[in-house]
Amino acid sequence: MKIFILRHKKGIAVVLAVCVMITMVPMFVGYPSRLPILAANSNERKMAADISSSTGVDVDKILTLRKDGKSWNEILEELKGKGGSTEDRNQMDKLLTEEALGEKDVKMLLGAGFTKEEIQQATLIAERIQFQLQEITSSNGNETISAVKEMPETGEVTSENGDSTAVYKELEEKLNIKNAITLMLKLKAAFGSMEQVMDEYLYSLQVDINLEDYLTDRQAYQKKKNDKNLEAGNKKIITMSDIENEMLKTIQQSNVNNDTKEVTDSGSKPSDNLGWKADDKPKSPLPEVTDVTPRDPGEDILEEIQQINPLK
Repeated sequence: MKIFILRHKKGIAVVLAVCVMITMVPMFVGYPSRLPILAANSNERKMAADISSSTGVDVDKILTLRKDGKSWNEILEELKGKGGSTEDRNQMDKLLTEEALGEKDVKMLLGAGFTKEEIQQATLIAERIQFQLQEITSSNGNETISAVKEMPETGEVTSENGDSTAVYKELEEKLNIKNAITLMLKLKAAFGSMEQVMDEYLYSLQVDINLEDYLTDRQAYQKKKNDKNLEAGNKKIITMSDIENEMLKTIQQSNVNNDTKEVTDSGSKPSDNLGWKADDKPKSPLPEVTDVTPRDPGEDILEEIQQINPLK
């Protein structure tokens, strides 16, 4: 054996070296391969944490979805709208900032089956009408309502379309945001849209009937409405469209008045546009005119007598 080893010592050394190298290859290959895996796990966990903070969903649940082979976009799409605490809180804050409903009322409407989106839509409609009414009536106080004129018989101020601004003021005072929102939500299906419910609510305020009666006795409400229609006769009923149109006219008239005021305050005259004022107009020299009045013949005779006068 010793003789064999001595004869083949060089070959055995080569074989041993090869075996050692083969054994160490996985170590060298495997060690660096773990670095990107660790880095990937760290990045994924950070991404999962970001999604968790924005949706309120547990990090481990997000990582489980990721392990199932879903992309981050697919995970976000799946988690969208699934009761994230942050999302719910932001939505509630949005409704509360409208200053139309308190937290208790919002929870009550949510409990009644209305969605956050429906509550927000009704709130925006009601607050828009309230804002427009306030702008119209406040502008009237500043004499900027569209084409405002005073009726000589009554002294009542009316707008361009003939609607008394007192009607807009009365609507502003009677409008109850909370009632309007609740009625739009509860009667949307019966009237077809929230806007139509709002028009009906405005009508009820103008003819002094209660739209809430529609919820308890539809026929009784309709009878009251028919009776009020007969009493109203040709009375103009203000709608959402009328309010929005009047609002636009008010803004336009306000802009015109502001432009006129700027011109008046500046004291400018038409000639100012030419670069000089009326009192500073360029003055041209007056032409010299020769006197062409004929001489009196008597004066000529007197001159001749004076010339031949010997005493002179």
